[in-house]
Amino acid sequence: MDTGDDIYIVTDGTLRTLPSVQMREGLFGAKLEDALQSILQQYPELIPGRQIAPDEEEPPRFLLLRREMPLSGWSLDLLLVDQRGVLTLVEAKLMQNPESRRDVIGQIIEYAANAFELWASGAARQYAAEYWNRQGRELDDVLREAFGADVDPDSFWETVEANLRQGRIRMIIAGDALRPEVRRMIEYLNGEMQNAEVLGLELKCYGREGEPVVMVPAIVGHSVLASRAKRTASAPGTTNRAAVLGSVPEPVAAFFNDVMDKAQELGMVLSFGEKGLSIRAINGKGAPVSILYLFPPGTFGRREPFLHAYGTYLKGTDIPQQLLNALLPLPGARKYGDYSVEVTLAGAGLDTGKKAAELMFSFRDRIAQIT
Repeated sequence: MDTGDDIYIVTDGTLRTLPSVQMREGLFGAKLEDALQSILQQYPELIPGRQIAPDEEEPPRFLLLRREMPLSGWSLDLLLVDQRGVLTLVEAKLMQNPESRRDVIGQIIEYAANAFELWASGAARQYAAEYWNRQGRELDDVLREAFGADVDPDSFWETVEANLRQGRIRMIIAGDALRPEVRRMIEYLNGEMQNAEVLGLELKCYGREGEPVVMVPAIVGHSVLASRAKRTASAPGTTNRAAVLGSVPEPVAAFFNDVMDKAQELGMVLSFGEKGLSIRAINGKGAPVSILYLFPPGTFGRREPFLHAYGTYLKGTDIPQQLLNALLPLPGARKYGDYSVEVTLAGAGLDTGKKAAELMFSFRDRIAQIT
């Protein structure tokens, strides 16, 4: 179907038109309805970061975390993240779909409103890891491939959590074309929201049957001033040792201080996030591997300080099962994901936390052999 919105190519002095066409059934998806989802799933770089942040030296780049992201009985079309740890929710609607009208605005805002409750405390990371495992890939490898080999996955996901807590999130309504009433609502909401961004993405296709398809993305609803204000107000910082120790009760502060001293004595690395820190042992490749996290109150909305005895990066060994067996029967401990244990550092849980730290330190020499 030719819409009359052509583009032009000049070749050797000859002007040639490429007609605007609908997304092709069978080329990008088995049905037209999932064609747009499929193409953004395969090519997230079609979301033009330079149009979203034209004043930035490094505009957002996007990595797909999951398609059909679960939200308590619903599912979001696509969940992506940029290099600054800002989650990006994408709902894709074709112009011909009646839901491409106002319904989609309410839908994506409802998803964003539930994002912290449903995806915090490591849930987003777990969902993304499940998706990429089904593709035969490790999430950490995909993350480094997208954003650079020096990306530390643990710190990156701490930043994602910090952004979620602050309501720093991006919503994109994608379509082959956006109706005028939808465009107006996007522009209004993006101007009024303090931390979150609401944007539209029009992805138009041009070409003739049997020829390559030209795709032209355009962002709708962007405001340079609004985007700059949101980035300035919401940028997460990094804590330090003194701040961590000053944010916890005295018995926990003494415990945290001893753990940091012991880690440095053993040649491990302390890595500080926005509120807490991770303890990293060195594996046989010389790479730091997070084995223990220390968190003050207020992290992930928690009232008490807590720690994670972290076995995720030690899977493939018997270490995760050992820490589960040793710690789960103790006060204040619960399973965290498939390979780790969370310990609330209050009452008898503080003694459990001390045992957890001793246990993780005892694995240092074994971790040094992992290649």
